[in-house]
Amino acid sequence: MVPQVTPVRAGLVWYVAYGSNMAGARLRAYLEGDGPGGPFGAHRGCADATPPRADRWLALDRAVTHRGRSRRWGGGVAFLDLAPTPGTATPARAWLLGLDQVAGLVAQEARLGAVPDLAAAPALPIGATLAVGGGWYDTVLRLPDLDGTPALTVTTAQPLPRAAPTAAYLATVAAGLAERPTGVGRAGTSGWVTTQRVPE
Repeated sequence: MVPQVTPVRAGLVWYVAYGSNMAGARLRAYLEGDGPGGPFGAHRGCADATPPRADRWLALDRAVTHRGRSRRWGGGVAFLDLAPTPGTATPARAWLLGLDQVAGLVAQEARLGAVPDLAAAPALPIGATLAVGGGWYDTVLRLPDLDGTPALTVTTAQPLPRAAPTAAYLATVAAGLAERPTGVGRAGTSGWVTTQRVPE
């Protein structure tokens, strides 16, 4: 468990994960990099592989949809709705990272050759977006501050076709949800999947 601390260092933001990146091992693949034989396949990693300074669990007022057919997973993957849905409480995990680390992670998620410039993202109004281009994860979404520090996530602005997630993807999500501390809601992935809206 990463220590729970109040962020004080400049240049840090909360990266909010709502799918497979809720699992610590999955996030480390993006930060540290891994070869094609790794459990999640090849990742180039971030220039700064420093572990998250803190993490915390929260509920988002946006629904998750499963779309596309991922080459890595063989089925749909999670995307957070750009607009909130009243009454929605999607479990998510916020990781305290350097803004440059988030940019490196976004570059990998969006399959970009170069790391995008996210300098303007922390100052965006809540709910505003920054287009980064690339693949499916082409949009950085500004979420409400946590402990006075900006929060960001990455999702899509594309109307991708719906697709069911595979057992392997759900197992990784389950691994992340199992890392929640005692006292935090611990419903399994059945609740995580069935309570999320699937686009028509």
